[in-house]
Amino acid sequence: MILISRTYSTDDHESAEHGESIDHGFTVEDDPLTFRELIQLIQREGFSYPSCSPAAGHTREWLQAEPEQDYTTGEYTTHALHYSHNNPPKNAKYWKAAFKFCGIK
Repeated sequence: MILISRTYSTDDHESAEHGESIDHGFTVEDDPLTFRELIQLIQREGFSYPSCSPAAGHTREWLQAEPEQDYTTGEYTTHALHYSHNNPPKNAKYWKAAFKFCGIK
């Protein structure tokens, strides 16, 4: 099992101009997933935007999904996946392998 955390950040045009979010935090912390479940989550929810380019799958890197817009408020919410640093060191290879398997560069 690999521990994965999910976060969100909600912004509107004004907060984006100031570089601050309206709201942000964890939706799930240290969720234990199998490698297969991690791959399915990345693919199903579109976590295909790495935090840096080129992406190498280092444990300090994260993946974001396309921002979702609430058309009634104009707010955008972005979800992200993070490698939990509560994982044992041997689990880092699974995070890196997930990037490679999903073709994230």
